[in-house]
Amino acid sequence: MLTWRIHYGDGTSFSDADGAPSAAPPLNVQVIAQAAGCDVGRHLISRHDYYWFEQGEWFGGDLFGLCDYLMRAQGTAIVKFGRYVTRDVYQRCFESAANNPDLPKKIAWYPHERRS
Repeated sequence: MLTWRIHYGDGTSFSDADGAPSAAPPLNVQVIAQAAGCDVGRHLISRHDYYWFEQGEWFGGDLFGLCDYLMRAQGTAIVKFGRYVTRDVYQRCFESAANNPDLPKKIAWYPHERRS
């Protein structure tokens, strides 16, 4: 079973089965799905300008969040970039991330988590 998968606006994806977080393409990230334990099954991270990998998991945020991460990063920083796309392209990416059978089933939502 996968730990995480990044979904891109062009319909492609990259997961921990494909390589290390640093090897994932850096541009056009739409949704990152990652295993989140028994409380929600999988966590969906989307609609952010920047995504970074820290302490074994992905986070998303704005420029200030990215700067905070870069100031704290020890070693090589791993950063990916979101991009605005049309609603139908984004929705396809989100549905793919929410329903991918290679990650734990989505069983609940975190209060801060976007649902579409």
